[in-house]
Amino acid sequence: MNNRGVSVKYGDIARGAKEGFSPSMTDLESFSNVSVLKKNNVNFPNYGNPIEDYSVLLDGSVQPFPSETYGKTFAVWSDSLSGEDGRFSSPIVLEFSANDLFTSSGITMTFDADKEIYPIEVAIEWSRGGDVIASESFQPNSASYFFNKKVEYYDGVKFTFFRLNLPNNRLRIYSIDYGIGVVFRGDELTTAKIIQQIDPISSELFINPFDFEINSRKNIEFSFQSQQPISVYFDGNLKGTFFVKKANKKAKNQWSIQSDDYIGLMDTIPFSGGVYLNADADLLIRDVFETAKIQYKIDDVFVGEKISGHIPYTNCREALKQICFAIGAAIKTSGLDFVYVFKPSDSVSQTLPESRVMVGQDSSEDGIITAVEMTYHEYKPNAEESIVYSAEEDGVGEGLFIIFSEPLHDLSIQNGEILSYGSNHAVINASVGAVLSGKKYDHVKTTKTKRNPIVSSADLENVVSVKDATLVSRSNVDKILNLCYNEIVGKRDINLKIIDGKHHADQGIVRFGEKKDGSFKYGEEKKPLVIYDEPTDVGDIVNAPTDIFGRVEGRIVKQSFSLGGGILVKDSVLR
Repeated sequence: MNNRGVSVKYGDIARGAKEGFSPSMTDLESFSNVSVLKKNNVNFPNYGNPIEDYSVLLDGSVQPFPSETYGKTFAVWSDSLSGEDGRFSSPIVLEFSANDLFTSSGITMTFDADKEIYPIEVAIEWSRGGDVIASESFQPNSASYFFNKKVEYYDGVKFTFFRLNLPNNRLRIYSIDYGIGVVFRGDELTTAKIIQQIDPISSELFINPFDFEINSRKNIEFSFQSQQPISVYFDGNLKGTFFVKKANKKAKNQWSIQSDDYIGLMDTIPFSGGVYLNADADLLIRDVFETAKIQYKIDDVFVGEKISGHIPYTNCREALKQICFAIGAAIKTSGLDFVYVFKPSDSVSQTLPESRVMVGQDSSEDGIITAVEMTYHEYKPNAEESIVYSAEEDGVGEGLFIIFSEPLHDLSIQNGEILSYGSNHAVINASVGAVLSGKKYDHVKTTKTKRNPIVSSADLENVVSVKDATLVSRSNVDKILNLCYNEIVGKRDINLKIIDGKHHADQGIVRFGEKKDGSFKYGEEKKPLVIYDEPTDVGDIVNAPTDIFGRVEGRIVKQSFSLGGGILVKDSVLR
């Protein structure tokens, strides 16, 4: 496979390690806080210190050391200075401990990159339960250095710094990552395939996969742990952000990796749900994303949109689907490093020439839809009590997490304590004889139907029924029923191959050199001009030529393609 133009950025970072490890350091300047090493993307001013050699540069890049350090942000600074040979009189020790076990391919540490000051003699010990399980000595040669050693299941790390590359300077540490970020490109990638799918009304919320194989030239023992991040680029353009799902080591440096997009990640994260009455849909969507701890963007058109109903205890993917279906929103992750909640456009984005659609298409149609039925839901609190937990049946304990089979309100407990609760769950301390009770809701279901007027007596009844969209209520049922009807009735899927390519146009004049009196001093040369096709994407409405129906307009709801060569041939579904 020719993978020119393809690059895959992979973060071989132990998830949760930065937050999970707590650092400590005894040789620490009073104004420095070692806990900054638990944070991501901290910007540190480039302070100079006159008592340190090479610290105060006259090029304007160094800020004067502040007279008052309170409230200022510093990297980790050692109290001790290195000697004339760069060696510390007493080695500086930095330790990390955690309450969980982590695995990493190594550790990346950034030192003073502004002044290029870094340690050149370092020893590291990894431990588990207080026992040393691995150790290694290193000689860093840059201010950002990867300590390349894979260690599995450790909960402690001890760094000992013996010597800096410069005399009379402090050790400064700006960041630490438990792993390394790398880029695979070219012939390191043997296969790379993406599937992108979208439902304009969010009746389904698809997980979009990216599967690839590598034959790495890098001298790193990768781990490819679950949920590690992957960014995929083609000709410098982001095609999607994914997370490791499964990895299979085929040889020493050969791996086969399956990954999913943000939606796949959301599928693994619980959401507590609740019963809602005229809740702000955008705020509820934000709650889902913040629970999942992922980046997102919401179209302003949904601000102030109200919804009522119930979300059961579920996962973030299902919760997001329920909300988006109830407000007529679509979800997109293709070409993005976040999840986009948006209202699909009904306008044609581009007209494809015949040269961009390969010969040979086919069409699929499940038969005429005779009607669409939509059930809407109302939840009315009543006074009927339901026992949801009994210590006699389920035992005693502290911090017990209880999920209800149906939503409840007005919780109460005997011989116990309710620590936290929602409509679908409670966390309790239960003593002997503990009983947790709650009051029920009356769940009223009503069905509305919209029939297809273009049906003959010969057509078999074929009704699409939507029953479990529990945020469809009396107030929005008509809107959502119409959206579903328009998306389902009278539509067919056309399978075709769309080409996203690049072309060399007539040669253009490219000038080079330096300007002098409005002209170029050195000269000019002819180079081919590269023209890129406007890329197609899921969710777009395009006008496309077909062998079967002539030119048609439809929305692209699915694309699958391999990355390689100068063009992308996308197996597309047009609806």
